[in-house]
Amino acid sequence: MSNIMRNIDTDNFIQLYKSGFSLAKLSRQFRTGHDHAVRLLHAHGIEIRHKATWRSLDAQSVIALYNSGVSENAIAQSLDVGRPTIRSLLVANGIHIRNMSEADSLRWSKMTAYELKAEKPPSLKGRNAPVPCSLSETAPPWSR
Repeated sequence: MSNIMRNIDTDNFIQLYKSGFSLAKLSRQFRTGHDHAVRLLHAHGIEIRHKATWRSLDAQSVIALYNSGVSENAIAQSLDVGRPTIRSLLVANGIHIRNMSEADSLRWSKMTAYELKAEKPPSLKGRNAPVPCSLSETAPPWSR
């Protein structure tokens, strides 16, 4: 049993797993491998939770969230599943998947005027260039 517990606070690991933390997150946090974590839990008589599949999710609520404009990533994070799981559910239910242009348009439509003003155009994403707020700001200072 001491081989299984090498350098891990076993009680804390088990308590966190029972409280709902995923095995993957705990393995990263405790810097141990997945197989080691599984053996540790089995050695203490704890049944391993299996990953959710899209079939185990409430399809109608996921579809409603997506259709209301929530992104696949946001839905996945809120349900503690991967984005591919959400994508599979949506595709299986015949839901149109937004492309990047549609997703950007939706995101922009939900922004306030202030947020829109501060948003960099896609051509400037990742650059440190200032974002012009009006046409007068695009002209050189000496021409104003």
